[in-house]
Amino acid sequence: MLDGDHDHEGYPWKNQKYSRKASSIYNSSQSELKRQRRVAKYKSYVVEAKFKTALKNGVRWFKNKYDALVYA
Repeated sequence: MLDGDHDHEGYPWKNQKYSRKASSIYNSSQSELKRQRRVAKYKSYVVEAKFKTALKNGVRWFKNKYDALVYA
């Protein structure tokens, strides 16, 4: 049942009917999506770091105010 045309019907990369240009467009769009995900991840790390810094500074401020009231 494996004819020359139908043996790789479900695998477009093995079928010679598909052009390489379409494949390269697909790969470039995939790589662009990967880049966008990576950049989004970096941005989330930056937001997380800013939040942690703000939280630490806020705790430090409260601690300093408490110490100033109690030990003044």
